[in-house]
Amino acid sequence: MVKVTMEYNGKVLQTEGELFLGQVLSSDGYKTRAEVMLVGTSGSLSIVQALEEMSISMIKEISDDPIEVCWNLIVLKNGIDTAIKKCMKENANELTGSILEFLTREGAR
Repeated sequence: MVKVTMEYNGKVLQTEGELFLGQVLSSDGYKTRAEVMLVGTSGSLSIVQALEEMSISMIKEISDDPIEVCWNLIVLKNGIDTAIKKCMKENANELTGSILEFLTREGAR
């Protein structure tokens, strides 16, 4: 069980659950620093689905302009695409072996 307490504008917010996903942004001039927290237990797919839902909800919350919302979703998508390409490059040998194993199994069907 995770219990989270936050203070904002003199108000105290509390919530409980199995997992806490959070991020705190700090700006110092032109630099923004993000501190990310993942506390608790859950399966990786559940975490990914929660991140997806949270990201989309937050993007919709920061603007009522559908053009800005779409643009921000595209920026997020492009960042994810870049991370996928980087991960694939950094793990090419391992991925190649896994892909060959998968294709071999599929060919046997």
